[in-house]
Amino acid sequence: MNIITFFKNFFNKSNNLGVDNWNLRNYIKDLRTLQDIIIKYEINGKFDILEDVINDLDSKSFVDYNFSNLEFWINSGFRGSLPSTDTFNYIIIKCDNQIAVLNPLEKNQDSIHIYNLDLKIELKKSRTSTDPPKYSSWHLDKEKKPEICRLTHPYYHFQFGGKKLEYIEDGMGLLSSPRIPHPPMDIILLFHFVINNFYDNVKFSFVKQLMQDADYIRILGNSKKRIWDDYFKSFRYDNEHTHYTADRIFPLYSI
Repeated sequence: MNIITFFKNFFNKSNNLGVDNWNLRNYIKDLRTLQDIIIKYEINGKFDILEDVINDLDSKSFVDYNFSNLEFWINSGFRGSLPSTDTFNYIIIKCDNQIAVLNPLEKNQDSIHIYNLDLKIELKKSRTSTDPPKYSSWHLDKEKKPEICRLTHPYYHFQFGGKKLEYIEDGMGLLSSPRIPHPPMDIILLFHFVINNFYDNVKFSFVKQLMQDADYIRILGNSKKRIWDDYFKSFRYDNEHTHYTADRIFPLYSI
């Protein structure tokens, strides 16, 4: 399939409310599948929070969750890091994520009512090291009224920084970084983001296998439909979405 055919197929998708996509039982089923995948590929971390999320969702009528400190444990350095990966070669990524979906969903409205995501990264010499770790962090925010902000605020945006970075080395300065447009992510898309950005697919052979796993491709596709399809239709000439518009998701485009 060439690139023209790909985008033609993408833009010709029906523009529905995504009710089936956000069906609570289907979503819980996808999270169960994610649990099975983590076990199947023996991915190290602290993922028991998934069971808590599922149990919480089981008592609700729509997707609404909030969790802290889902952890990925990566026994490897990260190329390009400072200090050198020769010194720090164990990474812990702690993830916080909150999503509440509109109930009921409305046509041409952002289906996500409440959103927040934080990645808190620790670099350690080894898993058992008692030396203080080095910190890094990113957060993905939703700006409900980007048009009134003094600096460029894409509707959803990644930004580098966090409270841990207040304790920086002497002689360093850390400015508030630009806000980078990025679509929102649920647990499944967050998992995909971390695997593809922090796991070297040569050192960790499971990564390439995972990307071809039929169950993984299916649940990933479901979350893309839930969250990303409308976002990436923002530049369509016939786009009628209230929140996902070119000037909101990428303000510099319209200036």
